[in-house]
Amino acid sequence: SGGTISQVQYYQGTTLLGSSTTSPYTFTWKQVPEGEYVVTAKATDIYGYSAASSSINVYVDYPLPAWSMTGNKGTNGDSNFLGTIDSTKLVFRTKNLKRMTILPGGNIGIGVDSPTAQLHTTGSVRLAGLTIDSTKTRVLVSDSAGNLAYRSLSNLSGGTALQQGGNSYGTPVSVGTKDNNPLDFYTDSVRRGRWATTGNLLIGTTADDSVDVLQTAGSILVDLPDSNGQTTLATYSHNRYNNWQEIHNDNPYAGTMSGIRFYTASGLITQIFSGNTANAFAHSGMVFHDIAGGGFDFVSPASTGFISWGNNFKVQGGSKMIFYPTSGNLLIGSTTDNGSRLQVTGNGYFTGNVGIGTASPQSPLAVNGTITAKKVVVTQSGWADYVFRRNYRLPALPEVERYIARHQHLPGVVSAAEVANKGVDLGDNQVVLLRKIEELTLYLIEQNKELEALKSENQKLTSLQQQIDELKKMIQSKNQ
Repeated sequence: SGGTISQVQYYQGTTLLGSSTTSPYTFTWKQVPEGEYVVTAKATDIYGYSAASSSINVYVDYPLPAWSMTGNKGTNGDSNFLGTIDSTKLVFRTKNLKRMTILPGGNIGIGVDSPTAQLHTTGSVRLAGLTIDSTKTRVLVSDSAGNLAYRSLSNLSGGTALQQGGNSYGTPVSVGTKDNNPLDFYTDSVRRGRWATTGNLLIGTTADDSVDVLQTAGSILVDLPDSNGQTTLATYSHNRYNNWQEIHNDNPYAGTMSGIRFYTASGLITQIFSGNTANAFAHSGMVFHDIAGGGFDFVSPASTGFISWGNNFKVQGGSKMIFYPTSGNLLIGSTTDNGSRLQVTGNGYFTGNVGIGTASPQSPLAVNGTITAKKVVVTQSGWADYVFRRNYRLPALPEVERYIARHQHLPGVVSAAEVANKGVDLGDNQVVLLRKIEELTLYLIEQNKELEALKSENQKLTSLQQQIDELKKMIQSKNQ
């Protein structure tokens, strides 16, 4: 009622908790058990009047001890633990990604969110530090779902274990798979080969083309000498590129030949060979054939002269390029030899400089000599018809005369020294000559105009002279 507060009392229900007679009238409630409480405050003034506050709900809950990131001590395994106390799963994360899950039933999954076994993982498992013990007779096996179990060696399928020193069971020993999975071979923890489910053997690769029985990503060395010291290698391939196959015959007999031949279903397509005559190779070369019997034949020189089988480049039996070793003539696009060294029938295309009579061409076509032609066509832009435009400045003849006296050639025309040094561009020179012809034409037109004017003046003068002569005659006749 407007009096000064003398005391504030704090109640939990009807139980007095404490009081305060000093502003700001605070009170500390200590050692409060966990639970829910209803608290009110009652203020009394100096005249004995009092008033109560609205009730306040207070909840008391003490947090559990926090686990230290650097380790804990004095813990009780029965009461202090990391986990859940309800029926929810426990998840462990790194980089905010689920790494391990423990279900309420106790199944642990590594990389698996819903493990179906006590330990369930979809990744690899490594057991380090294992020792060799020849007395142990059980091995780990798994089913198609990855469930592990142990079995005795004697109960494994086939009943045979492979020994490092070999087996002697009296019956064939099988190694491989019984399902649709390949058999891989490793050395030094690196996969070296695979026996594919198609039955093909892969060496250095796992990509099966499902066609070739033997497939390799590297080279193959075969050394199978027969009774005559010859080596034979037969290969069969489907769509193979960038592979080299080598045949070595390091000591052929005199008079024999060795090499390699390639066949298709149509017959022989390529053969590369070498011969030996008294330890001097002869009849060595290569022959390419197409299906129709054409191809390219080349045979190297022998001690008795050049050996040739035609030296033809052919496509489907038709010659496209022929080289005649006796004459040295090369024919392209024709089979008729006209006696020239190079004979080309059809269009030719060159990306570099071509030199005739010179070994150092400085332009797309360089000729060190005379060119004989019935007709030469030069395509040129910037033709000199601009001379006849009205705004063209025609040099005055005195100006041209002074230029000639000083430079000894017409303006715009290359000098004799430049021609001797660099040659002359026929196209540009034609433009310059045309310009000079057109300028000369303009000069002649101007001179013709002046000549016509002079003729007109001369006619006038002649007429005046006639009139003067007539007057003279008239005067003379009057004076007589």
